[in-house]
Amino acid sequence: MPGDTLELFESGTNGWYRILNQGPKNKLYLFVFNQDSIKKYRNIEELAKRKQYDIVEYTEKQLEDLDWKVKINNHE
Repeated sequence: MPGDTLELFESGTNGWYRILNQGPKNKLYLFVFNQDSIKKYRNIEELAKRKQYDIVEYTEKQLEDLDWKVKINNHE
């Protein structure tokens, strides 16, 4: 939700690199949901079916430049 902070960890010294290498085009993909859509549909299946999300993608270089910290602001 807006203002929330979430820290995600992947196990192992190469955890996030492993995730990057598994994805298409060696990118990390984040699915971002609008708070109002979450309240309206209340389940992930309905949100996905109606494509009520945006996809944000990052390359390894972009993540390194961000010190592996991603901030999503006012994403609608």
